[in-house]
Amino acid sequence: MDLELSRQIAIVLGIVLLGSFFIADSPYNPTVHTEAYPYAPDRPAQLNDSSVRNYAVEYEEMLLNNELVKSRGLVLDRDDETINECTVTELERQSSSEFVVSMRCHGGIRDIYRVIQPTNFRYEVTYRITPESTEQASIQGYPLGGSRYLREPYES
Repeated sequence: MDLELSRQIAIVLGIVLLGSFFIADSPYNPTVHTEAYPYAPDRPAQLNDSSVRNYAVEYEEMLLNNELVKSRGLVLDRDDETINECTVTELERQSSSEFVVSMRCHGGIRDIYRVIQPTNFRYEVTYRITPESTEQASIQGYPLGGSRYLREPYES
């Protein structure tokens, strides 16, 4: 009898786990619509190690958040939480006004109605930052496709 009960419990747990993986959004909470392309953070007026480090992290975290929301069709449940965390691993000054910044990032979406979280990943990205531009130099391990685009503050 105990063996039969164990099988039934295992079957029920398997169905719950499988179902939570295939349910894209929870039907229990109203959704939140977000802007497709948010504005990029303001580039620092004075580029130095500290300002470039903070700017690069903020820039990449905004891009990552945008791509995560786009991966859900620009709709999230109110209780969903995007994970967009980046840490600078290397900062190199090329000249007085040019920097190369490498970061390791963690992205995903925490959905309280899913047991298995299918969007949970890590990747590395490198930027070249000057007073006039922010250019992605490389990216490795990034699983989301997309434009990776932020509007500059002066764009409409």
